Amino acid sequence: MPVSDDKPLILPINNPAGQVAVPVEGLGSLGLFMSLVGVTGGIFNFEGSIDSTDGLNGNWFAVPGARSSLVSIEPQATLSATAPYSWLFNTVGLNYFRVRASGGTFGVATTIITTSENIPAAFIPAVGASGILVQGPVGIGGTLGGSPVVAGARVTLVNATARADGQVWPVTVDGQGKMITKPYSTNELDWQAFNANATPIITATVTTLKAAIATYRQYVTAIQLINTSATPGEIILQDATGTPVQLWHMWLPANMTTPVSFEFPTPLRTGSGTASAVNLNTLTGGMSIYWSVQGFIGY
Repeated sequence: MPVSDDKPLILPINNPAGQVAVPVEGLGSLGLFMSLVGVTGGIFNFEGSIDSTDGLNGNWFAVPGARSSLVSIEPQATLSATAPYSWLFNTVGLNYFRVRASGGTFGVATTIITTSENIPAAFIPAVGASGILVQGPVGIGGTLGGSPVVAGARVTLVNATARADGQVWPVTVDGQGKMITKPYSTNELDWQAFNANATPIITATVTTLKAAIATYRQYVTAIQLINTSATPGEIILQDATGTPVQLWHMWLPANMTTPVSFEFPTPLRTGSGTASAVNLNTLTGGMSIYWSVQGFIGY
């Protein structure tokens, strides 16, 4: 008997090798509902044929169905006698559709097969959910948990865990909830360094501007310098990890009366993967240098 809009087909499967087959030629989709009594671990296969003429002969293949109680697609289901089950199948191009049992302990599995427009209300189970529960955001000042849908931003006071290229990241704000529009980093990740007690560097020496922090790079965005001695000379900024690596090299004239400022549109940065310090190296002895430097930490 073909499936019609007028009346659903109610057919039993009462043994672990039983099956029911219905003609579905010209039908775009159908709904399958199953109610089980005395069935434990019943294995049910959903199959279709484009050349069967009686529901028995012909070639058969798996037809995946959308199962409402799992929000999943499956060509086979293992079921027991609990709540009713339901699926929706695409039957375009099929001559026959069948449900074929292939195992389990059996009482009776009642199948109700109908067009997708004619769904018996009693056999529509509550739609389940799988995976991560999506929920609304917490109140203002609350701590985010789970996987909320957030119409807001993430407060960033420290370096967050590094993400890979192409991964999603929320809009970032500072501790006051202000949108971060400044370049490079949040205010809390900036750093500044300068001569201790305004004492100039007077010999050829290496001075640590910013100490290393494990796993982070140091970035330099600007430096201000003045050489007040009668000796001109060279200075460099260097990455002090292992063998020092030169990041920036400059010559300063003697007897400067006005500091010179250098800003780096692309910040100077130390190497990645290890803790790195930024050093100022005066290559020429006898210079008297006052300095101030700004930067930030990051990955």
